[in-house]
Amino acid sequence: MNISFRFLNAANPEIRGLIERLDAELTERLGKAQSAYDAQNGLADIEWFCLASQNGVALGCGALKRYSPGVYEVKRVYVERSFRREGVAQALMERLIDKARSLGATELILETNRDFAPALGLYRKMGFQPIDRYVPYADREESVCLAKTLAGDAPLIRVVKNQLDMSLAMVKSAIEACPDGLWGAKAGGFVLWQQILHALSGTLFWMRGDNGEFDEPFRDRKVYPELERDPVGTVTKGEMRALAERTGALAEAFFAGKDDDWLLAPNATYDKRTNAEVSLGQIRHLMYHAGHFDSALRDRGLAAVPWEE
Repeated sequence: MNISFRFLNAANPEIRGLIERLDAELTERLGKAQSAYDAQNGLADIEWFCLASQNGVALGCGALKRYSPGVYEVKRVYVERSFRREGVAQALMERLIDKARSLGATELILETNRDFAPALGLYRKMGFQPIDRYVPYADREESVCLAKTLAGDAPLIRVVKNQLDMSLAMVKSAIEACPDGLWGAKAGGFVLWQQILHALSGTLFWMRGDNGEFDEPFRDRKVYPELERDPVGTVTKGEMRALAERTGALAEAFFAGKDDDWLLAPNATYDKRTNAEVSLGQIRHLMYHAGHFDSALRDRGLAAVPWEE
């Protein structure tokens, strides 16, 4: 499942919609007892919300709240019912864990209900261990509190993969941010959509996992993804969205089951470079062209491509 992630604040309407449905489900399950948690579930003090989406559809969210120096609390983890049991919650938690590390956290804590077996199972699977109930849950017998120590437990490959995911997410955002009337315009000497095609084609080439013939996207249209000349044919926004999803799926397969040692091994497409060099090169390449696209939008007085964190 190819999922995009964005860190946003509580004012985002998609976040607010998800939180409303989370609260409705908790009230449905726990009844009036849930109201005792209202003070702890306010959004005003939560700085970091992570939104999971696919093809523009919100799948779920989670949040981080600073609890004390070096300690962040995981809050408001929710996945829409129709998308459960597909790995969305685990992917959200992985993003929250990585975000906490980037903020300098050494420990994550969380609270959940003792009857929420699927949530407890996921947290234990991800390395969270039971702890004494912390304030403000110390006197609430239905609460279970857990913690995960973060110092020294971050595989480098996960960090690299997360950066690639965010770079791809910004390219996808650029596609959505471009007005239809500007899609075929030139900026910096190149047609705008051709820049996106070039960036995605590079990732498809380098992460295909072998050194056989490359299946160049839209080869029969003379769209020149290497930017060697102006395109003759065209690629629609819908087709580019599909190509971005294909690129994301290929990247998932490229990293699946790999470890830090693999990063230093020769790349299958070109063994003069390591997998780390290929991965970092594609991150730079995607961000370069997302930045070019962003400048073209800004120069025309349009909203910038959202920054991914």
